[in-house]
Amino acid sequence: MGQREGRERDDIDIKPGGQAGPGHRGSSGIGAAIVRRLAAEGATVAVNYRTDREAAEALVGELRDSGCAASAFPADIGDRAQTHELVGAVVSEFGGLDLLVSNAGIEHFGALETITQASRRRLELTHRLIALVVTPGS
Repeated sequence: MGQREGRERDDIDIKPGGQAGPGHRGSSGIGAAIVRRLAAEGATVAVNYRTDREAAEALVGELRDSGCAASAFPADIGDRAQTHELVGAVVSEFGGLDLLVSNAGIEHFGALETITQASRRRLELTHRLIALVVTPGS
């Protein structure tokens, strides 16, 4: 990657060494690719899903078949209580939480003026809540 702000980086090193972390929206697409990469590097992974249990369980099965410790956890990270429960469940099962990949995202399809206050709040919560929940003291 070359020079950036006085630091040389040739590659991004993802070597979690057995750390546990949930991949939010990790059951498909980019999230699944991130989870697979972390697992390949030796991470224990928690795959979060909101609606597609089948895809999450298939990914967990694939990871376990390759020798990785993995589990799937349902939660809507746009809901603070469910997000707290998710983090608690991951910590309970794996003994800690060392890494978080927040890949969840939602968007509004339509003209800007059609976004309701409730939709705007849901967008903001989904994109910000997980970082707040896993931050100590939040």
